[in-house]
Amino acid sequence: MTITLDDQSTTESISISVDKKTLDRLRKIAESHGTTLDIEISKQLRFDLAWTIPAIKSGWVPIPKDILESIMDKLDDEVIEEIASEQGKNAYRDLVSSMKGQYNIKNALEVMALRAKAAGFHYNEIYEDDEINFVFQHSMGIKWSLYFKILIESVLYDLGCKARFSLTENTIVYTIKKSYLK
Repeated sequence: MTITLDDQSTTESISISVDKKTLDRLRKIAESHGTTLDIEISKQLRFDLAWTIPAIKSGWVPIPKDILESIMDKLDDEVIEEIASEQGKNAYRDLVSSMKGQYNIKNALEVMALRAKAAGFHYNEIYEDDEINFVFQHSMGIKWSLYFKILIESVLYDLGCKARFSLTENTIVYTIKKSYLK
């Protein structure tokens, strides 16, 4: 089972009016992504419905990356672990429940993927035999790698899912058995 952000279901054509500046921006984005205007608009709408609107309703606020990096650099590992563990046990359950309606492994992984995409992180899933490797490249330093590892570990543990982790200064890889998604 693939955790996908670009679910292609049956489509329906509609006609809408869009102001010229917005349409021009969408055309440029589509061109830069090598897609059509239609595909880009559908992709943007799916993302807004899956992440932007529910995240705002759930209390998420955008904060510049350099501010977050500066704050994290001032914290020691013990404080980072405490914050991440607490967030994984409480805040993430609330976020997933409010965005997806139910707190389970599949929904938690989907929200993690959406969050990575919203933050501009590189995200990938690699399927090997009976396992899935989830790769997040965040480019925010080792303290953020530690934070994300503890956060994800707490969420998965809470859901009864065992995972293996590896991390570097800017990347987190965690591996779970495919059977957890059934």
